[in-house]
Amino acid sequence: MLTPPRLTLRLRLSISIIAIVALFTLTNITYQVSSENRNLRLDNLQNAVASQLGIVSIRQLLENQQKQILVLDALKASEGENLSQQEIDKGLEGLISLQAEIMRLKPFVFSETANSYDLLIENYESLNQDWRQFYVGYNDKRTPSIKKVEKKFNTTMKLLSEFESIEIVATEQQTLNLQRTVRFTDRITLAIYLFTIALTVSLGFLLIRYTNRSLNELNKGTVRIGGGDLKYHIPVNNDDEIGDLTIAFNQMSDKLSNAMAQVQQSKEKADQANRSKTNFLANMSHELRTPLNAIIGYSEMIIEDYREEKKLDEEQAVEDLQRILSSGRHLLQLINDVLDLAKIESGNMTVFNETFDCVDIIEELLTTMAPIAKKSGNLIVLEKSNDIPKLYNDAVKFRQLLLNLLSNACKFTQNGKITILASFNEKNNHAVFHVSDTGIGMTASQIDRVFKAFVQADSSTSKKYGGTGLGLAICKQFVELMQGSMDVTSAEGKGTTFTVLLPAKAVLQAPKDAIPSENQQELSLDIIDQSLDQTSQEDARDSLGKVLVIDDDPAARKLLLRHLEKEGFQALEANNAQDGIKIAKEQQPNLILLDLMMPNIDGWTALSVLKESEQTRHIPVILQSMLDEKTLGLDLGTADFLAKPVDRQRMATALRLLNPQDRRGVALLIAPESEARDSLLEELADEAWQCMTATSKNQANERMEQKNIDIIFIGLGIKNEAVKDILLTISTHQQKDSRSTPIYIVSETPLSKDQSRRLDLPADQIIIFNASKRNSTLKKLIATE
Repeated sequence: MLTPPRLTLRLRLSISIIAIVALFTLTNITYQVSSENRNLRLDNLQNAVASQLGIVSIRQLLENQQKQILVLDALKASEGENLSQQEIDKGLEGLISLQAEIMRLKPFVFSETANSYDLLIENYESLNQDWRQFYVGYNDKRTPSIKKVEKKFNTTMKLLSEFESIEIVATEQQTLNLQRTVRFTDRITLAIYLFTIALTVSLGFLLIRYTNRSLNELNKGTVRIGGGDLKYHIPVNNDDEIGDLTIAFNQMSDKLSNAMAQVQQSKEKADQANRSKTNFLANMSHELRTPLNAIIGYSEMIIEDYREEKKLDEEQAVEDLQRILSSGRHLLQLINDVLDLAKIESGNMTVFNETFDCVDIIEELLTTMAPIAKKSGNLIVLEKSNDIPKLYNDAVKFRQLLLNLLSNACKFTQNGKITILASFNEKNNHAVFHVSDTGIGMTASQIDRVFKAFVQADSSTSKKYGGTGLGLAICKQFVELMQGSMDVTSAEGKGTTFTVLLPAKAVLQAPKDAIPSENQQELSLDIIDQSLDQTSQEDARDSLGKVLVIDDDPAARKLLLRHLEKEGFQALEANNAQDGIKIAKEQQPNLILLDLMMPNIDGWTALSVLKESEQTRHIPVILQSMLDEKTLGLDLGTADFLAKPVDRQRMATALRLLNPQDRRGVALLIAPESEARDSLLEELADEAWQCMTATSKNQANERMEQKNIDIIFIGLGIKNEAVKDILLTISTHQQKDSRSTPIYIVSETPLSKDQSRRLDLPADQIIIFNASKRNSTLKKLIATE
């Protein structure tokens, strides 16, 4: 047995809409039919008028033609002159035109007038034949009888009049029929339209009354439930969406009691989170006070010793300053941990991918951690497989990740062993790192909390071992950013093992303009030879250019000024943005170091003013901030970004690359792609050379056509025969440009006598390059060219 469909509110609305749309469609159809009939009526009237006009025109043409025939007949009787061929042709053309006019009546013929029209055409064709014979046979005296022609003419005129009468009657009948049809369709259209309006109003009224009654019941129920009467149930009177909503309200009232319990549980969790934050703040304040106490204490001690004795014990002062520096770095690391976590949680942490040897980094870290491990009586061991390839990922984060894990292992292990096991899984193309220790270990509940921020495995841990509880949380986030995974296994009293899996090649690549400060090689700007006298050094310092420091912090400003003086720059200073902008316009420095956080006018506003002014927009600006504002700064036109406190080597690199007076020129490196070539390019870039590369003689020729080359390096894999061709090409360019460009052959191994003889180059033009470390000979060369 078929069950009727559920009469839901949606179904009711759908049926009503479909009925209304169907009625409106029917109304439109009847209207279209009526409109079409009107158009036919108008067409008939137009055709009738055109037909009448055509008949009048044809009657006139027939009469004119008959008159011409009568005139010609009279002339023939009086033995007049013959007709010329032109006159005959003109008469025949008139007959053709007359025939065309009669044929134009055909589209206006009704079924009632078809016989009359055919009879008219038949008589006209006979008359037309006689008229043609009259013209053609006029000169030969072979014309038809004029009486016969007149008789046919009269018959044709009579048939034309009859056709005209029948045509008028048929047109009137057609118009009358169409008029009746139009009136009928108009009545139907009006009736359907009125019925549609009535139906729409009725359906609307029923739906409004139905929904209003149901919503009133829902409103009553929500008021009672909202007032706390959770036992009240709204009556379910409808099997539709409103009925479903009523059931949902009733279920909601049943579940609210459970929700109250969940709220209580949530409150307990929130209290737990607040306690965790309170513990974190307590731990952090303790961790911050520890290095601060050391910094303040040793600083006061040095000042007191100097005030009392007017001199300092050099060894003791250096030892105290080292403690201050170590505490300052510790304090900076704590702040960086908090900032790193904030950047990770906000999604602003960036990954800088590069190719690196993970084993080299681990071995470097073992050297760094050796004193710390020895202090706790621990032994650090590296076990590695030989098939680990170079990784393409973030080397800086990898170093920090392993450093944190090793630091943790050393912290929680006494007189034990720490093992790093590095291997490679070819199946999933991942490098695997296990960091194991024989320390205090963790319970299962502690393992669940170990990667949570602000939480340590045990609250007593921070009291005994120190720490903020951020290190492992940051490590976990770093590994995920590097598209890897991190896990931990541990047993209480038996040690802990952290396992890290990293892909050999990460998908995401680093932005080309981003260079992490930790990953830059140290760069010495000491291009002034130590043998120069004091006057020459002062001249060299002036030649490096002026740098303006705008910072409201006197200590930070003075420290930057000292850094700049040590690097050989002439330093200018301003303690606020307004004075800095004024000095920049007056002194026209080569570079500006701008702090972002300043009172009154901040760094962003100052940057905007500097970039909008015609006097200062050409000066490169380097931003300084505790927060990572590099992306926004580059968008607003800054040349670079330095994190505070400013690292001297990082600042030196930025100044060297941006200072116009310190740029070297254009260097061309002709060599195949290799790590050695990339290393040489790094050294050239660090020394402010604009680098161009070529891998063949043709490419080298193109580069020399594009720009004037100041120095050329050849080698690192180029064959001797190809080198000679390249040298010949360079010589041709030098003769054409009247320039003498220095040329150097770069090789990773010393050249044999035979190779040197074939190259025919002096010994001082051959450089032995070691890609694994900085090359002092090459550095002096490219710094003095």
